[in-house]
Amino acid sequence: MIRKTLRLLREFLVDVLDGHPQKPLHYLSATVYGWFFGGPKKIFVEPIAACNLHCEFCSIPPNLIQRNVRLMTLAQFKKLVQDVKPFCLELALYFDGESLLHPHLPEMVAYASKNGLYTQLSTNCTLLFPETSRKLIAGGLDQILFSLDGVSKESLEGMRVGANYEQVMDNVQAFFRVKKELGKAKPFASFQLLVSKLNQHEV
Repeated sequence: MIRKTLRLLREFLVDVLDGHPQKPLHYLSATVYGWFFGGPKKIFVEPIAACNLHCEFCSIPPNLIQRNVRLMTLAQFKKLVQDVKPFCLELALYFDGESLLHPHLPEMVAYASKNGLYTQLSTNCTLLFPETSRKLIAGGLDQILFSLDGVSKESLEGMRVGANYEQVMDNVQAFFRVKKELGKAKPFASFQLLVSKLNQHEV
């Protein structure tokens, strides 16, 4: 309990220093609201039902299940934020698709952040170009998950079918350069790896 409280206070301090004091305030108000009225603390939102890769392990492989490419409009997203704001602490802006395909994803992150919600993104990094990274970081993204599934060209391209290893590595390195340039502590970054025969020796 003490460790959790200290971790939370540390994150509040980071938010304030990063220029987002509205986040700790909203966290506290939404937590109190939840005690009395309930509601989910974390909500997953899929901005766009599409992906630019063809990974064999995907839960919805495009060659087996055909989905119409649909994207949430910015107006729909803003309404959703206002609807869940009283009780929700965090929006995870991903599900089965590649969220960076959405042309207004940085604006979505900025709007949620402005309203005090914590935001999380998972990406295959193929579209995480430097200017996009700059917009996401400046907009107040709190956490980013790099879903690479390999640290070598063979494993990454074998798992993430359609990805280019060199481009992905360039994008990830550029992300950290931009973050340092902007002087931001957030977003916190982590790597995701689904263990298989292609990458088990890299774990």
